[in-house]
Amino acid sequence: MLASELLKSNQKKRPAGRERGTQMQLCARKDVPVEQTWDLSLIFKEEKQMWEALEGAKVAVKRLAETYDGHLNTAENIVRCLDEREPILIAISRIWGYAGLALEAD
Repeated sequence: MLASELLKSNQKKRPAGRERGTQMQLCARKDVPVEQTWDLSLIFKEEKQMWEALEGAKVAVKRLAETYDGHLNTAENIVRCLDEREPILIAISRIWGYAGLALEAD
């Protein structure tokens, strides 16, 4: 398939836009069917929960830094620090995903 044919084919498959001449015009989120939008509730049920998770992550990062600052001098402390860091990274990933997808909505 030629690149021009592929482009035309892909433009036909874009339900969230409207064609104007040969260019696509993006619709506002309110004009797109709900089933074609990001379902942010799979990450956090409400935006408030994301903000609470962000505050919790800030506290956890500060505690981790205070606990291990100057104490990563044994294998046991390094492993313990890495173990305690893992849930923080997961929380930050969820926050990042939620916030990023919310910004991409419009």
